[in-house]
Amino acid sequence: MGCIKKGKVSRAAAVAALSLSLTCCGSTAVSEKEGYLEKEAATAGKNIEDGEGAAAVSETPEAGKEASGSSEEVVITDSCISERPVRDIPVFGAEDKDKVRDYLAGLPNRNLTYEEAEERGLIWRIWLNRDEDKKYREKFDRQWLEFYQLVTRKDLKWNAEEGEAYHDLAVGKAIVILNYTMEGDPIYDYLSCINGEYYYYSDSSRDMYGNGNYDGSYKDIRMVHEKDSEGNEYTSFYLVKNNKLTEKEIKELIDSDEGYDVEDMTEVYSFDYLFGND
Repeated sequence: MGCIKKGKVSRAAAVAALSLSLTCCGSTAVSEKEGYLEKEAATAGKNIEDGEGAAAVSETPEAGKEASGSSEEVVITDSCISERPVRDIPVFGAEDKDKVRDYLAGLPNRNLTYEEAEERGLIWRIWLNRDEDKKYREKFDRQWLEFYQLVTRKDLKWNAEEGEAYHDLAVGKAIVILNYTMEGDPIYDYLSCINGEYYYYSDSSRDMYGNGNYDGSYKDIRMVHEKDSEGNEYTSFYLVKNNKLTEKEIKELIDSDEGYDVEDMTEVYSFDYLFGND
């Protein structure tokens, strides 16, 4: 992979994205336990709109599963495209690259509604700033924060030297981030954390101007506060290979004329507001 100058390519390209609607290809009905989505959104903290507060997470990954009230999902589809439920996203590592590729290939190759993305457990990066998109942006931001707060907890980090997790609590978690190109092509990004090791797989094979697929392993997720060309502050999250990089050093890489290599650092999510203090 090459370098990205100033790290703003995906943000700038997507900010003018088209408003998307469901195609007539087919429909999918998912039967789930009532109230599940509301419980999921509530666990990620408060004051998401103004960027204050921190997301709450369960003490152990097992506790989160119990709270979900998991029940068997039934999917009925007459779609012309093969689809699958993604509420329980499987956790794969770098050695499972082919499994990740096949898993993402089975996700819908069509325009999902916000409601469908929410039902499937996808985290949708919303670039539009219309009022009607606001409530969905907040919901998807909460899903991201739930993941971020869990996998960056110090007591859940994997101790490579000792060969064990701190406090005997290991974590295995995965998410799928959905965004659309200006032409309406879906791009699925898969991110897993297994005992403090991050694996990222970006599938842009459906993008008519995309480069296919990219995958890489990283050591940490870093929250970075940035400003756009108009001086508006926002928060981005970067995967980094060198976990000793400071926020200042990351910003210098982003703003440098040479840019940065996505094998060393890559943006995975961003808020259009300033969140928290790192």
